[in-house]
Amino acid sequence: MLIPTEAVPADESDIEANAEVDQLDDDSEPELGNDGGPSSSKARGRALGQSLLPTVRLENIIQADGVTGTLTMSKEALFIISVATEEFIKRLAQGGLDQAKSQERSAVQYEDMAATILQYQEFRFLEDYIPTPISLADALAEREVMESKVFDEEPAALPKPSNTVP
Repeated sequence: MLIPTEAVPADESDIEANAEVDQLDDDSEPELGNDGGPSSSKARGRALGQSLLPTVRLENIIQADGVTGTLTMSKEALFIISVATEEFIKRLAQGGLDQAKSQERSAVQYEDMAATILQYQEFRFLEDYIPTPISLADALAEREVMESKVFDEEPAALPKPSNTVP
């Protein structure tokens, strides 16, 4: 004889575990609080089992880079990548904010982000993408030095600039 599930009291830990699993698979809209805004758990940050980043966009970025090739990613793997991306953005933004505060500014500027990348080892891989800003005169001087090095190594590589106007 089967006992109806409504008559059997459920263990609270089972209910919480099932709710967490359901949240991983749930792509529905976030719950709203009494005031029509996000519920209190949303106001404090990411809800358990949910990401702040849209999973569809993450999938598109990953597929566009060709990282996975023809393989597909499970929802759990995509969730882990999403959480790691959130943490990366949080740390990078916090580093930029700390730099701005050290300069007694309330707004984060490009220079703050570039200084953060140089200051913290975990962000060093971004040096080529977010270089330290330099003045135009310094950039032109650096370019001239690089061109002269290339020309000295292979004279045919660069044409000599002419003083005549075509």
